[in-house]
Amino acid sequence: GVPLRNCDFVILAASFGFLQEIIQKSITVIRNYKGSATALAPFSALAVCFATIGWVDPNIWLQLPRTSLHLAMLLFVEMSTDIMLAHVTAQQFNPWRWPLLPLVVLTIWVVVLQDSNSKFLQYWIIAYTWSMLVYLTMKCSVVIHEFCEVLGIWCFDIVTPHPNKVDTKNRSVRKED
Repeated sequence: GVPLRNCDFVILAASFGFLQEIIQKSITVIRNYKGSATALAPFSALAVCFATIGWVDPNIWLQLPRTSLHLAMLLFVEMSTDIMLAHVTAQQFNPWRWPLLPLVVLTIWVVVLQDSNSKFLQYWIIAYTWSMLVYLTMKCSVVIHEFCEVLGIWCFDIVTPHPNKVDTKNRSVRKED
């Protein structure tokens, strides 16, 4: 076989520690907070899909290591921001994640077809990563804008008067001219 390098051991040790931490924290959260298992479902799907592809054909991730890590990060950030936004706004978290669907299709492709057409899959991963970057940027921009409008403040500037500032004494909207 191929000899393992020192950096390979570091990645393996970090992966095992990461997996142990995820399992322990997930069990603790599910036990302490009933109904939280549905919120963890998309995170579990992300981990299972990435691990399955890496197990079946590790070259898929190894051909584009940075892009693959960026894709994992973007998907995780999208899910994390959505669950935090649902918590902050006291809304029900919807565990169905449309952005995760291409990863599930890619996993099924790799597992069922056992086809690792490297160029096609590389282009798929690159396009998927860029589309997730654009989607997440747009989503964060829209959410920040909506928060600013609801709170009647400017982003990163709460001193300058905002045209939709609510006067807390009169409960009326003050329009600046």
